[in-house]
Amino acid sequence: MKAKKTTLLGIHYATRDVIRMELNKGMISGLTVVEEGARSGSEQAGELPVVAPGLTELQINGYMGVDFNGDKLDADQVEILSSKLVRTGVTLYYPTFITSSPEIISKRIRTVKEAVGQGGLASRMIGGIHVEGPFISKEDGPRGAHAKKYCIDPDPELVKAWQDEAGGLIRILTLAPELPGSVNLI
Repeated sequence: MKAKKTTLLGIHYATRDVIRMELNKGMISGLTVVEEGARSGSEQAGELPVVAPGLTELQINGYMGVDFNGDKLDADQVEILSSKLVRTGVTLYYPTFITSSPEIISKRIRTVKEAVGQGGLASRMIGGIHVEGPFISKEDGPRGAHAKKYCIDPDPELVKAWQDEAGGLIRILTLAPELPGSVNLI
């Protein structure tokens, strides 16, 4: 089977130069600047797309009708969200779960792990899971929109259990460093 080679033209996002990218099996294998005098009519700068690195979203609670904190979240919805998000230029993201009961957070973690395990677009886009709470202040103000009744002190054993369920996917954990037990968890 022959290796699939593709050539793409575009505007470099930083230099604004017209560039020719050679792709081999989906990986960039060559990159050259196309000098103005060597361009054909279809290679004029105003008619080409901008080529830039993908964006990373560190905290995403949902997008376009898919809610990572909703009761109906399933692996198919994670895949749908991924397909919608990539069209905006985001190529890496961290599904974020806000403060709720440990059982609900656990269920959401397992859902994202399932989606990643299916090998689809979500598996290539999800850089990890962001758990935002429940180890945050119960005080009004610092707590923001998080449900006070679920705010708890940091619990390393709970985080270990979640990380086991996640297969190591938890990469970001938001917590209040002033709470008892936070230093031990950190």
